[in-house]
Amino acid sequence: MSISGAYGETGSYVKWFRDGLELTDNASSSPEVYAIENMKESDSGVYSFEVSNGVCTVTGDAGATAVSALVEVQKAVTLTSSASEFIFAKGDDAQAEVTAEPSTATITWYENGAQAGMGNPLNIPGIDRDYKLMAVGTAAGYCNDTIEVSVLADAKAVIALDIDNDAICAGNSIELTADTTGTGNVRFPEKYSIK
Repeated sequence: MSISGAYGETGSYVKWFRDGLELTDNASSSPEVYAIENMKESDSGVYSFEVSNGVCTVTGDAGATAVSALVEVQKAVTLTSSASEFIFAKGDDAQAEVTAEPSTATITWYENGAQAGMGNPLNIPGIDRDYKLMAVGTAAGYCNDTIEVSVLADAKAVIALDIDNDAICAGNSIELTADTTGTGNVRFPEKYSIK
């Protein structure tokens, strides 16, 4: 946020105030602009400036011009997720979930700018492709927040057992095969282990 004030003559100075207290932490390199980065609720207040050329001083009490501004910084909804990617096997029911503060925030999900659903979690029955989603959290009296979440469809691995007999006897050998027929290759083999 930045607030601008104007002053005319060379040699003039500008002092900035919030709620009547002088501010010295200006993020702007220009004295007629007061800049605040990463605003917090504590930055709320009435901002004003004083202009002087060493002879005359103009403050908010002069009445000739508006030299103050009320700034109210609202809390923002905060969205977090336990992961940036959720991985499900193709054909399985999938979910994307976020945590919102305040917990009463409404979550709306978007994919490529189009609304994909509302509520939390977002359920995706029988996932068959990847989803890159944007969750938007809204609540009355709060600024919105957004977070990106991906839901990825991985191959559905099943173990195929090929045996000739009805029973496996001690001393026999068998082969177990991870089969992903019809669902693609396993994209994340590091996620699988046989124990």
